[in-house]
Amino acid sequence: MKKVHFLGTVLAGVMLAGGWASAARILIAENNTAGVKGDGNYYNAGGTSSTAAALKDSAGVATSVTMTHTNYFGKGTSGVTSSVISSYPSDVTPNWRDVKTGSAIPSLTVTFANLTPNGLYDLTFYGSFIAAGDNFTDITINGVTQQYNASGTADEGKTTFNSVAADGSGNLAFIIAPSSGSTYGFVNVIDISSAVPEPASLGLLTAGGMILAMRRRRK
Repeated sequence: MKKVHFLGTVLAGVMLAGGWASAARILIAENNTAGVKGDGNYYNAGGTSSTAAALKDSAGVATSVTMTHTNYFGKGTSGVTSSVISSYPSDVTPNWRDVKTGSAIPSLTVTFANLTPNGLYDLTFYGSFIAAGDNFTDITINGVTQQYNASGTADEGKTTFNSVAADGSGNLAFIIAPSSGSTYGFVNVIDISSAVPEPASLGLLTAGGMILAMRRRRK
């Protein structure tokens, strides 16, 4: 019983010490309303201004994480209704926002705040726009750019960044823009989750394991 109590204490400490539990996964649905969607997950509505919006996690639980979201060029609902490259549901995948090369809004910047300082996060970006041609979209985070084709033969695309670090203040920003040679860039879903237990949480788990090992040796 003592061992169970001790492990519970360690796990409680992990839950409180880092952002691992406070924001396990956050989903943003562009050009959509906030709420539980067809896959049973809670999606936040994509923002349209620089006002910080408090976010809920995929279970619908309020977090301390906020998002600022600059304006977009256009919006619509002409994405695919049945994704073959993702698990996002049909009441999410058709809805998009875009930016346009040469317009007053050639890019879109999104910033998450109140993440765990220096914590690592995985981010997936999904875009879909049914069209005859290509619409390659660039996502740039911390100077690294990846792209997907929101149209093409599949009429959808996505890309994932693994283990991206928030800064020392817990902020993480990225830019969405059309790729070179493309006129439009599209984004339908932004998906962020903790990559690993943050440093404080990992330290607690390591310390807990060491203490348990020492207790066993003494016995």
